[in-house]
Amino acid sequence: MTYDSAIQYIRSVQARGSKPGLSRMRRLMEMLGNPQKQLRYVHVVGTNGKGSFCCMLSNILRCAGYKTGLFTSPHMIKINERMKIDGVDISDEELSELLEIVIPKAESMQDDLPTEFEIMTAIGFMFFAKHKVSIVVLEAGLGGALDSTNIIDAPELAVVTNIGLDHVAYLGNTFEQIAATKAMVIKPGCQALFYGQNTEAQVAIQSRCDEVDVKLTVPDYTRITQPKWDQNGSSFVWSGPRWHISLIGMHQIYNAVMVLEACRILRGRGWKIDMDTMDQGLRETYWPGRFEVLQRGQEATETTEYRPAVITDGGHNPQGVAATVRTLQEIYPDNKYVYVMGVMADKDVTDILNTMLPHAAKVFTVRPHNTRSMDAEELADKIRAWGAEAIVCDSVADGVAKAMEYATSLADNSPVVAIGSLYMYCDVKACFNK
Repeated sequence: MTYDSAIQYIRSVQARGSKPGLSRMRRLMEMLGNPQKQLRYVHVVGTNGKGSFCCMLSNILRCAGYKTGLFTSPHMIKINERMKIDGVDISDEELSELLEIVIPKAESMQDDLPTEFEIMTAIGFMFFAKHKVSIVVLEAGLGGALDSTNIIDAPELAVVTNIGLDHVAYLGNTFEQIAATKAMVIKPGCQALFYGQNTEAQVAIQSRCDEVDVKLTVPDYTRITQPKWDQNGSSFVWSGPRWHISLIGMHQIYNAVMVLEACRILRGRGWKIDMDTMDQGLRETYWPGRFEVLQRGQEATETTEYRPAVITDGGHNPQGVAATVRTLQEIYPDNKYVYVMGVMADKDVTDILNTMLPHAAKVFTVRPHNTRSMDAEELADKIRAWGAEAIVCDSVADGVAKAMEYATSLADNSPVVAIGSLYMYCDVKACFNK
């Protein structure tokens, strides 16, 4: 099987959508020999911050000398990004080879065909088992209880990041219901770590921990001192040292503290992770699309033209967007923002707009390349109904170009901010790689 034919097959099964449940995954993995049982895991669920947490922790484990697998979704540019060993994506050739093994098994399940995410998860387990990784940092997809990643046995550590009201049609419409669903990755024999900051969610997670006799850790963020961040990254003092990360914003400092707590717990379970390794791992972490500065602002001089700063951020639900806006206000306190915006149709757009639009100079709406995305005209209508100005664009590239032109005409240091969906990242990034 060629790589092109592999990608064509993966795209063809995307139409199956999301079908929560573990029966298909169990059948598929049994036919493949249950490679997931050969591995040890840190299993990560939550609404926001999963990717950042996973990337930082996996980088620390790699720096500690462990052969480390990382499984995340969605990908930004290429589907290979979803599974890495020691920071290196699965190769085109190996992805194709493993998919060629999976396809006959998957297609034999004619009564209940596996979804695209289940097939990719199966490939991930096979990839990590084949290379005998020491540990896998495993990010769940949707939810926890019925997510395809939840066929694993008890992990070393079950992590629940920040909880928000997202995917309510599948997970429940209260913090407690959503947290209870996600907490089902907590199993007897592991330890548990929760982001905190939400009493309802914590009650549900503690209840699950009590049920399966698992110790729960919740970081005390009041111990953070001297937090700082700018366009170059963030730093903070925690438990003595000053820590440095490339990710930007207070929410990323909280995520980093979660990672430090995870390292402490893993050390208690016999994993050798020292302070220097933690420092190196955090400093070297790069996680694209999370308040990523694609272009730095430049004041006009006699020899140079003015250009606005450009930031892309994967905030795609009310909590994520709120964190982005807070960070923007810290870095650009006296400015409004020129948005390039595209969203999925199933998101809580009203709450997102209520957070964004008080700070908007103008919004350029686009439709991301995804079957679930909202039409750019429909999004523009919602923005106009709110009372802000929206311009409909033909493509993401068109939206970036028009936003850049407008922000340049303002020449008031208002940044261009691409926001609303991770599915825009590839097209936005391409505009600055020419």
